[in-house]
Amino acid sequence: LCDIPRDMRMRIYSDRVREKMAQWKCEGERMVFLKARVSDIGTYEGMVNAQRHAHGLSKEDFWGLWEAAVCDESAGGEKVRAFLETANETFRYKYAPEGGKVHSVRGRKKSKKHSKRK
Repeated sequence: LCDIPRDMRMRIYSDRVREKMAQWKCEGERMVFLKARVSDIGTYEGMVNAQRHAHGLSKEDFWGLWEAAVCDESAGGEKVRAFLETANETFRYKYAPEGGKVHSVRGRKKSKKHSKRK
């Protein structure tokens, strides 16, 4: 009987932690996107090359950096090229085949939480 209140508190705590982690995940991607968007090409390359390969980045960092690269038209495509140099062949083929125009700003379907980004 004594364990019931403790178990209830722990269940509530776990649910709140899960909600907070989901919120931080979304905000983390947004922060990476904004930081990458305003960075110069040298700083951006450092962010992309942090793991020596784009696919070694966290999901939030990966998509935040990719979206920032595609949205940064003023850089003349330098950020897109920097990102694609570290991405695997399948990603390059899907989003920028044979060095052509990038097909999509968003590389994945966004949940309702993420769709307010624009």
